[in-house]
Formats: sequence, structure tokens, C-alpha cells
Amino acid sequence: SLSLAATVHCGDAAVAPTDDAAVDAADPDAPTSDPDAAALCPPSSPIYFMTDGSAFFSFDPTTFEIVHLPIVCGSSLFEDDVPFAVAHDATAWYVDEPSTGDKTFWYPVSLLGSTCPNQEAFTVPISAGLFSAAYVSNAPGSPDETLYVSRVPSGGGSFLSALDAKGQLAAVGSLDRAYTLAGTADGRLFGLGHVGTDATSNLVEIARGSGATTTLATPSIAGDLAYARGQLFAFTIVAGSGSGETDVYAFDPKTYAAKKVAHIPYYVSHVATSTCAAP
Repeated sequence: SLSLAATVHCGDAAVAPTDDAAVDAADPDAPTSDPDAAALCPPSSPIYFMTDGSAFFSFDPTTFEIVHLPIVCGSSLFEDDVPFAVAHDATAWYVDEPSTGDKTFWYPVSLLGSTCPNQEAFTVPISAGLFSAAYVSNAPGSPDETLYVSRVPSGGGSFLSALDAKGQLAAVGSLDRAYTLAGTADGRLFGLGHVGTDATSNLVEIARGSGATTTLATPSIAGDLAYARGQLFAFTIVAGSGSGETDVYAFDPKTYAAKKVAHIPYYVSHVATSTCAAP
């Protein structure tokens, strides 16, 4: 599963939670949001996630409340192991990777709306191996942002690249492993990566200009990474949970020690962080 978080009430599009939703190197061509959209972003911006049933939800990292967003999309448009990202203006990029063909199709959908578009904005070769994606503000508090992707291409290796609005990749640097990504409003990029049967993962901060990593912790959990309200969160699929359930862990902002804070009764296939989320 992938990674990536934003605001549940960006634009104050309030919806009622479902009954069962309770929880026990900047690229100038990168997709950017409308500066006027900054007014849509409240100071406290929750996390967006998607389930394997192609449903959109928000998760409040303070109260742990889940809200189902009334967005209707075809299930064929969502894949488990492809990127999902949310821009500053609450536009979500979701990816369709057909069972045949050599391209992934990127579709924009407003999380303030109720329907999905049927026309892709751009395509990216499957061979590029896009694994995870996250927006990062180009300057603290700026609505201008760059979409970064971690890649595991067919030729081998792991890499960090920037992806522009035309689907073009700009190389940034090599990574020591595939990382799920989370970006922030003050220009930082984080990753959580696990290799094979290792007992621990690497939680790192990633230099946007080079891909160099600084290890923050080596937690005994893996999963999709999100950032909201000054904290990093990991969404980890519960082993042996049948159709799938997810535990949420919060990383202490100072020590980066992981603590379980919530349980979601769904298989969370994607998580995403908007730079609406305060740093």
C-alpha cells in the first residue's frame, strides 16, 4: 500500500460520518494550486485516506474521528500499489494502473466535490515504478508546491524524483530503499521505508534537493506515512485481519517514538498529506 494527508473540511464541505465509521529541488512545472485556495485551508487540517473499496475518508489526528466523504468513483480507478497525493487546494491525484498496457493514468478529483472525472490529466510509464507521492511547499506557508515521488523502476534501484503537471519526471537523487512519503507546509519531506524481512523500518527526513536521508528512528512498524498538526503518523495494515483493518501510530515530534493511537475498521490502501496541514 502507499502513502500520502490533508484537510477534511477544506472549504467546509461538511458531511455526516457513516454509522460504522467510528474508530476504536522545486520544479517550476510541478502541479501547483491556486493561491486564493489558501483561504479554504483551516489551521487544523486532518488526514485523507482511501480504502480498498475506493471510498474517501478523513481522519482527525486529534479526536481520531472518521468522516466519510461523499465522492463517487469507479472502483477500477484505484490500485493498491500506486501513488495517491492531495494538493494544497484539496485536489486529489489518484492513479489507475490497467492490467494491460504500459502507462499509469493520473486523474484529478476535488475532495470538495462529489464526483470523479473520466478524463486523465496525464500519464506516466509503468516502467518508472512510481511507489509513493507527496506534495511539499516550495517555501514555508506558500501554496506553491512540488509533487515528489519515490520510485522503484523496472531497471532496479530506488529514486526520488519531482513530477510535473505534464507527467514528466525530473531526477532528484537515489534512495537506499522505497519510502512512503509525507510532505509539510514548511518545506520538509519525510519517508518511512521497510526492506524485506527486516524487523524495523527507517523513518527519515529526505533532502528535497538531493534525496539524501537523515534517520530519525527505526520503528518496528511499516506502512503509509502522513503528516498533520505537527506530527507524523503511520497507517499500518493489521496482520491477519481478514478483509483488512488498519492501526494508526503517531510519532512523538521530539523523540520519534511510535505509539498506537487509533484503530480503523477498514483496509486503508492510500494516505495523503496536503500542505494545508500546518507545520
